[in-house]
Amino acid sequence: RPGLRARALVWGAWDGGMVTPHLAEYFAAAGTPLISRAAGARALVEELAQEGPVQRVLVPHAAGTELVPAEVDAPLAELRVGAGSHPHFAEHAVGGRPVVPLAYVAEWFARLLREHDPYAPVELSDLRVLRGIALEDFGTAERRLLVRRVRTNGRPEAWQFQGHGDGDGAPHYRVTPGGAPTADGFGVETGTLAQDLGPLPRTELYDGHVLFHGPAFQVVRGFEGVGPSGARGELAGVRGMDWRPEPWITDPAAVDGALQLAGLWAEHLLGGPTLPMGIGHFRWHRPGPVAGTVPCTVYAGEADDGLAVCDVLLGSPQAPVAELLGVQQVLRPS
Repeated sequence: RPGLRARALVWGAWDGGMVTPHLAEYFAAAGTPLISRAAGARALVEELAQEGPVQRVLVPHAAGTELVPAEVDAPLAELRVGAGSHPHFAEHAVGGRPVVPLAYVAEWFARLLREHDPYAPVELSDLRVLRGIALEDFGTAERRLLVRRVRTNGRPEAWQFQGHGDGDGAPHYRVTPGGAPTADGFGVETGTLAQDLGPLPRTELYDGHVLFHGPAFQVVRGFEGVGPSGARGELAGVRGMDWRPEPWITDPAAVDGALQLAGLWAEHLLGGPTLPMGIGHFRWHRPGPVAGTVPCTVYAGEADDGLAVCDVLLGSPQAPVAELLGVQQVLRPS
């Protein structure tokens, strides 16, 4: 109405509030600075006190630090994603929007690793979701992605998926190829789970909310239970699903199932649905997909406000198929 002045401020993440210490570590590792409370409050007051039309951009960083742009090489590879190449992605939809599964991102990075060295062990470190890819026009348009080498000060070389075309040049996923395990040694803690596994608090495993997956991604063939110490189930792989053949290095159906079980455990601890936002270390032990079904065990780690971290073993301690260490499940916004 006449005389009314309205202002809209779009904030990044603040250092406090819903950003717990665990989430702050995640943002820092992803290179995303947080807005300090003092800087945010000062910016708010200054913005409200301004007269006339004003556009202001606040780029926060800690005192004494400098935001250094990464050094980026020419593309290593290009990937196109759409209904023609991956029709089953239509059934991996969050809130009705198809999204690229993190399990597929691990598979694509594994293929690139093997292209560079056919004999290299399939190991990926610090696989992170920087910005997930929602396939908005899935039925009518393809999304083009480039893979580039990225080097930043003091860090090993990383590979990064980023958008290409249609104004999308943002980084989406990043990984360090290979990499050493943690100082405590590589491998999931394989001690037996406490006898606290119980049923879900609902009758349907795939309820469309916590497990939003449609039939093409409903890979859990047997569910043993979930509890504070973890979860356990039996999973199908790509050979048991109606997916188009691809030159598989890993098994994204089984890996997606592992992340589904991790999500059920995280729901038990956090009280709501989550999304996988990172894997600290990923190792695939066998050549290609699994045969038949494969057992999967989730081992509990730390859980704090909005973030749960666990380790996942595909196979058995005596015959491991894959290890996913430091799986990070972040509570989905309501």
